Amino acid sequence: MQKNETKKNKSTVVLSLRVPESEAAMYDAMCKDANLSRSELLRAIIKTKTNGGGVVINAPQKKVKNPDYSKLIFYYNKASNNINQIAKKINSAFAAKIISEEAMLSGIKVLQGIEKLLEMGLENGNRKG
Repeated sequence: MQKNETKKNKSTVVLSLRVPESEAAMYDAMCKDANLSRSELLRAIIKTKTNGGGVVINAPQKKVKNPDYSKLIFYYNKASNNINQIAKKINSAFAAKIISEEAMLSGIKVLQGIEKLLEMGLENGNRKG
């Protein structure tokens, strides 16, 4: 019984809306223009003031993700994992006295250089062209 009471006390309520297909296409176009999901647009419309029968939308727009930048982040995450694995191997080899301290420091320096290059690439990739 308590589970049902807990569900009733949720802070959100689901509202649904039915529209003809012709209006759905228009609504989806509005969503695309505003760069908002259907739910976000409906909430924005409800929260805004009407002005002479027309609705003024003052909702904040989502940032458009640059697909190239998203792809760059994906590859950087993969590279980051590989760099971390290499660093662990270098440290393990040094701890096991397989490599010298000089070789370990040299390897870490190379990895730090790669890290700096990746950071520079991110900064350049995030610029709006």
